[in-house]
Amino acid sequence: MWYSRVVADLGNIPDFIAHYENELNDAKKECRIGGYVEINLKELPGITEHRFNQLQEIEAVLNFLNIQLRKIRRRHFQKYLESYARVLSARDAEKYVDGEEEVIDFETIINEVALLRNRFLVAVSLIAVLAMVIGCMAPPSVPAPVQPAPTQAPDQAEPTKSPDAPAAVPYVGFLPSALASPFHVAMVDGATARSKELGWKLDVQAPALHGPAARDRDYERLADHFEAHVDVEAIIELAKSIRQRA
Repeated sequence: MWYSRVVADLGNIPDFIAHYENELNDAKKECRIGGYVEINLKELPGITEHRFNQLQEIEAVLNFLNIQLRKIRRRHFQKYLESYARVLSARDAEKYVDGEEEVIDFETIINEVALLRNRFLVAVSLIAVLAMVIGCMAPPSVPAPVQPAPTQAPDQAEPTKSPDAPAAVPYVGFLPSALASPFHVAMVDGATARSKELGWKLDVQAPALHGPAARDRDYERLADHFEAHVDVEAIIELAKSIRQRA
């Protein structure tokens, strides 16, 4: 890694800059679209990761140079505050430090690396945008062909009903409790009126007597009647709800 080489010897900075200048030229070529979209789409993730890692290494070298610059400035600042012929304020010492040749040379190197970083950042950003553009250009996946539904043989086809055939009238069985209270009578009247509106045939069968024993006996008899004759059963059992309210 170039970072380790620069940390070990600052004399490798020119080679570091020259190397990444060549890498930047190659990265610019990778910002172009050519050939098959599928091939570009397959290669771009690896290219993006590689160039981003290189950008991070440049950032690390730049941060290291800034740390070294702070050390150099601190050394010169301390020299002017403690060893100068006359007493200087901190502001005056800072001005003298800015004029030191060592500080100026190091800031020049940092400026070159920062310029390289900014140019490399533009190339990496373009590659990332290119990846999104090619992703939008990729052809959609072709869905699997739909298998045709099996057709019935002519002899197994369901018979069709004539549109002129009259619809069957629902036969509704209504089994309330014994008609011994106005509530049950009102239920029967309401069901009768509604069945006339809908055109249904309503069969009301109420037990003859009121009470659990008589109700259960008549329910069994009437249930057999409904099972044989009616389409819909409405069996109203009130005993449980009455016990709960009580």
